[in-house]
Amino acid sequence: MSLPHDLIDFTSTYHSFRSTILTPVSTAVIKDTDEDPSSSNELTVEFVKQYLKGIEKNSILIDITDIKDAHMLRKALQVFNKDADEENGCDDYCDRLPSTRRYLNRSFIETSWTKDSPGYKAILNTDIRLEDGTFVRGFLSLPDNAKIVRFKLDRLPLKAPQRMRKDMENCLFEYSRVSDLGINRSHDCFTGQGYAALNLTPADANDLPFEPL
Repeated sequence: MSLPHDLIDFTSTYHSFRSTILTPVSTAVIKDTDEDPSSSNELTVEFVKQYLKGIEKNSILIDITDIKDAHMLRKALQVFNKDADEENGCDDYCDRLPSTRRYLNRSFIETSWTKDSPGYKAILNTDIRLEDGTFVRGFLSLPDNAKIVRFKLDRLPLKAPQRMRKDMENCLFEYSRVSDLGINRSHDCFTGQGYAALNLTPADANDLPFEPL
């Protein structure tokens, strides 16, 4: 007997246990007009922090997976240059690299900014909304010397996600600092697969060595 098509044609998604949950602030809307900000019914927004080395030093990666209007995002980023220092000729936002980066099932653009400028601080720390209500947040790329090991986990026990997270953290803690970990879902069903990202970058010369992987 064959299984129904919707049981075998799985679409895999990732559920990160280390996602960033933010509560949007309606006053932080990036627009190029003086109109009132558009409202949103979202109470919280979930972001998956990427663990990717930057092609550009001190670059900021912006998740574009759920952005429906790329032109609207470009306009919003250019707004940061409206009050640029004309005397020094230095924009806050210095544009983006042409390629799109991938982490898990998310898409990111790598952008360059004048470090410590108002725009640089805003994209990293402020709750920013586009005109259509889409929430935008940037995350710093990893430095060039970062050593991140990412791998898949298979045949995980079928447990509640809360218990699974604790067991995974306890197991992997002996081998390295755990940057990210999570599980795969197929049609919202956990099927015993997951992933982890371990940070093997030396933090301190006096740190005790981890167990070898």
